Amino acid sequence: MVYRDRSFWPYLAGPLLGAAIVYVLLLALGFAVLVPMAARAAESFRVVSWLSWGGSTVVFGVLWALASGPVFLAFAGIFSGLTWDRLSRRVEERLTGRVVDQTAGLVRVGVDTALRSVTALVFALAILLFGSLFFGLVAVGLAGFLGLADTSAPAYARRGVYFPGQPFRALRTRWGLPFAALAGLSALVPFLNLLLVPGFVAAATALCAADDPA
Repeated sequence: MVYRDRSFWPYLAGPLLGAAIVYVLLLALGFAVLVPMAARAAESFRVVSWLSWGGSTVVFGVLWALASGPVFLAFAGIFSGLTWDRLSRRVEERLTGRVVDQTAGLVRVGVDTALRSVTALVFALAILLFGSLFFGLVAVGLAGFLGLADTSAPAYARRGVYFPGQPFRALRTRWGLPFAALAGLSALVPFLNLLLVPGFVAAATALCAADDPA
């Protein structure tokens, strides 16, 4: 719906562009700092220059492919409620004809953002360190939990449901577990995770509206 209907496009452009810029900046910063550092370290062991720089570049590319998913998840978790609320509101209005808004005060929202940020960073680190366990199921499970928590956050916040209870409320819905599994699989694929976020926000909003029409 959000990809085909042009009326939704203005709500996608800003968050997607912002996420893409952060994504590219992190990639460029990592390349500019880590590759020269690794290459100089290799050269100190008398590795020829072209091999040290070429090898360092390849290693960085592999590490970024593995780490970009968790990095993206961490930033998505921190900023989810701030970046996707407008799209979530528009989807809810289209689906139900109205928008529920029982958002709490700034203090409660600030606590929610702080808890969500810490959890996102811890989960991202856990995915990096332990994600390969059990054939990657640990990574999919953690990423799926974060994905469901992040994309359903704006809709549940408008109903006064905040972290840490909010993601468990979403998991108990009819489609919560399948949603989390799909979100977990896609979240770990570079660039695909970025492109699919608007669709997941729309789906999570529909899921929340069905769970709590308010």
